[in-house]
Amino acid sequence: MKVVLIGSGGSAISPDRSLPAILVDDDVLFDCGEGTTQSLLRRMGSLNSLKLVFITHLHGDHVSGLISLIWAMWLRERRTEPITFIGPEKTKDAVMTLLRTVNTPLDEVTVPLEFKEITPGSSYNGVVWTAQSTHSPTCIAYRFERDSVSFCYTGDTAPSKAIAKLATSCKLLIHDSAFPEELAEKAKKSNHSTSVDAARIAKEAGVDILVLFHWSNVNEGKEQQLVNQAKKVFTKQVILARDGLEIGL
Repeated sequence: MKVVLIGSGGSAISPDRSLPAILVDDDVLFDCGEGTTQSLLRRMGSLNSLKLVFITHLHGDHVSGLISLIWAMWLRERRTEPITFIGPEKTKDAVMTLLRTVNTPLDEVTVPLEFKEITPGSSYNGVVWTAQSTHSPTCIAYRFERDSVSFCYTGDTAPSKAIAKLATSCKLLIHDSAFPEELAEKAKKSNHSTSVDAARIAKEAGVDILVLFHWSNVNEGKEQQLVNQAKKVFTKQVILARDGLEIGL
């Protein structure tokens, strides 16, 4: 399995980081923040291999790239194969509202758009299992398995026992690490995590690799500091997320 961090930032796009998006084996996407479509085209040349898009929650930084993704599939590639969007309650309403708001001529769109709304604690197709992240609006953490290898992606979350259980024995955990430890109170109030929070969950879950993800602008210039903070708790491999990073599992 190959996991690629297409966008590693959070909340506000920056010159170096697009908003959250994670590509798996060129056919599965988790979240679709601004900047995703262009990055995918640069990487793959075409969007036709994408089959599934899993959405953690309906905050703008996690879904803002869906319009350009769908428009590119329609206008650039004239795609006629369906693509399936899977996410929490109201995912279909949110995506269709976005498309209508920008005056998408839906009767001309060639791409069949399919939707599956999933609840925390359920599974999908024998390859994905879910838990509820500690965040608002409702956010779903995903565990994805292929060829007997698993990784877990939390979406936005405060530290969560449910996520630690979901991620148990995964090879890789991609965890919200929006704040440094000195801003732990701010992280808690906004339902996000520090790098130390992420490290504690990684240790409890027994994963092999921790990726510090959803990089906030408050962390600029503190990259090594956050990694060092996490390593004091989680002694296995800690990786700072960056756009374009590939992880082979």
